[in-house]
Amino acid sequence: MKFKRCPRRPKPSSPPPTASTLTKGFELNVLDYLLKPFSYERFTKAVARYQPLVTAAAPATDEAHLLLREQGSLLKVPHRDILFVEGCKDYVKVVTAAKTYLHHETMKGMAELLGAQFARAHRSFIVAAAHIKLLQLEQLVLTTGDEIPIGNSYKADLLAFFKK
Repeated sequence: MKFKRCPRRPKPSSPPPTASTLTKGFELNVLDYLLKPFSYERFTKAVARYQPLVTAAAPATDEAHLLLREQGSLLKVPHRDILFVEGCKDYVKVVTAAKTYLHHETMKGMAELLGAQFARAHRSFIVAAAHIKLLQLEQLVLTTGDEIPIGNSYKADLLAFFKK
């Protein structure tokens, strides 16, 4: 049997043709047996026993991150570390507290990649909402002291973003 070699053995349901298979199933911690012939209702009950196990065994989702190229390799930068993104022609500067990265992407593309926890404040700036300390009339002040200008066409959307 191939299950014995698996590090995380599945717990299959199987129709046991013999008593020896029943014993092997017990050794492998099989959750349920389906005896032939079985009804659809019996089959759904067997499947229902697996639902809690599959849900509990599902790997935890990885936190949101960007993959940025740096010196020929890919670097995983978590969204929580990003302070803001500044547009520079065909590139963007991804600014974290530790370092600034230059990445080949458009501002529109970055806004889509970053998602709902980031707000567009200017045609050249996307800001992490978690790092905004102060919202002024013409600029945002971040927790690091950086000042980000607010574009006229982005003011209404930015205010709506903060009212959520």
